[in-house]
Amino acid sequence: MKLRRSSPVAAVLAGVLAVSATMSFAQESRTWPDTSSGTMEFAPVGAIDYSIGYASVGYDHFETEIMVSWRDDGERTQLLFSGIQDKPPARMTARGNLLCVVAQYCARYQETCSALATCYAYDAGQKQFVEEDAEGKAVPR
Repeated sequence: MKLRRSSPVAAVLAGVLAVSATMSFAQESRTWPDTSSGTMEFAPVGAIDYSIGYASVGYDHFETEIMVSWRDDGERTQLLFSGIQDKPPARMTARGNLLCVVAQYCARYQETCSALATCYAYDAGQKQFVEEDAEGKAVPR
């Protein structure tokens, strides 16, 4: 029987795919060292539970994820924010009929920081939150 040897490129590709699959699974089941959670009333959905998981990634930077859950013809869950931002960790707020994630970003080597809000309106047809663009129109995230 003749054995066929795989090419080095195929071996590297198989390794990358295996690591990628493992990283993807690990990311889905991540346990955050620091968390905060709460509930807020938000029309038209009613009670929204949110969970903020965060970890320091050095200096005053945090990796943060914000998940929200609510009921609308069953349990719904959506990831609203996942990213790196500056201290303090991102937070949730409601502004009228918008649900907002507020995160702070600082200019490198300067003490200038800006708190930026990404706001979402609820699309009852899609049963999910959609990001508001600069003109105030809802666009899918």
